[in-house]
Amino acid sequence: MARRIESTATTVRPRKRPVTIKDVAAHLGVSFSAVSRALNDRHHTSEDMKARVRDAAKALGYVPHTAARMMHRAHSQTIGLVLPDLSNYIFAETASVMAEQCYQAGYQLVLGVSQRDPQIELEQVESMRAMRVAGVIISPCGQSLPETHRLLASMPSVQLARRNAELKIPTIATDDRTGSRNAMRHLLQLGHSRVALVSGDQTMTDKERLEGALDALSQAGVEQPSGLVLQGPLTAEFGREATSRVVQMEHRPTAVLCTNSVLTIGVVDAVQRAGLSVPGEMSLIGYGDPEWFRLWGPGLTTVQLPITELAQACAMHLLRQVGEGGEHEAARRPFEMMLDTSLLLRGSTGPAPGNS
Repeated sequence: MARRIESTATTVRPRKRPVTIKDVAAHLGVSFSAVSRALNDRHHTSEDMKARVRDAAKALGYVPHTAARMMHRAHSQTIGLVLPDLSNYIFAETASVMAEQCYQAGYQLVLGVSQRDPQIELEQVESMRAMRVAGVIISPCGQSLPETHRLLASMPSVQLARRNAELKIPTIATDDRTGSRNAMRHLLQLGHSRVALVSGDQTMTDKERLEGALDALSQAGVEQPSGLVLQGPLTAEFGREATSRVVQMEHRPTAVLCTNSVLTIGVVDAVQRAGLSVPGEMSLIGYGDPEWFRLWGPGLTTVQLPITELAQACAMHLLRQVGEGGEHEAARRPFEMMLDTSLLLRGSTGPAPGNS
């Protein structure tokens, strides 16, 4: 006996095709080229026509083809930002401020992370160049490659926070040498003469922060005891290991000045593990001001960086380069802008033991 087989297949309806420029043109009763000129904001198209086209495109649900529009422009409406990493709160906050600044100016921020590797840094810049970004803001590696220098010099670009003398582009940074000098002077005024310095060893910024602290010692006629300058990678592990060594010395330091917020994590951990009271037995100064500096124990005295102002200044200068025709050499002429730091006093610094 024959059986009737019921079909369970569902009807597949053809997907509605995307709205095109031809559809917008037909809706308005104008030519394809007239709509194209209006959407691309051509100067010889009237403002009335541009408004009519924009309204019609919005009503019909037209979405511009970004790649096609880029082909007709010297650059896209994007700004590239290349950072060493995002583990340092300074870079995360910088990216957030810049994204807002670019958005307000009609640009999208594209982020690349170099992982402190010069080759990866070059690849990030090359990729952004291929994407036709309007310009690049970069916080460079300590040893950027010559090809990276050439690429950045050929386009609108700004060096952020870290200064690389080989990069012949505008630089906006903080006056770190003065910042660390003032921090060391504060410790000297409290009677500390044995101060451990925990610093990075990779960038010009590391060097300037260390030299600023040593300047203060030299100017005060205080000789830095041997074994109290500790340089290494910018990691919490190195900060912990370096501080663990100095707190076990027979004549241990009475204070630690750290030149990086990530290193400071390890410094604080090592001091706590050693059971030293802060600031009674050990005074501490950090660098930067992540939220935990304010919440930890007595609060951490630190060199505060003007992150918002720094990020805004970099974004504004790059956008100005782009707006003034950044393909021309004059718009990219190198200069340096240095922003002031400030010493933020909290409860982690006090008189040296025996000086209270």
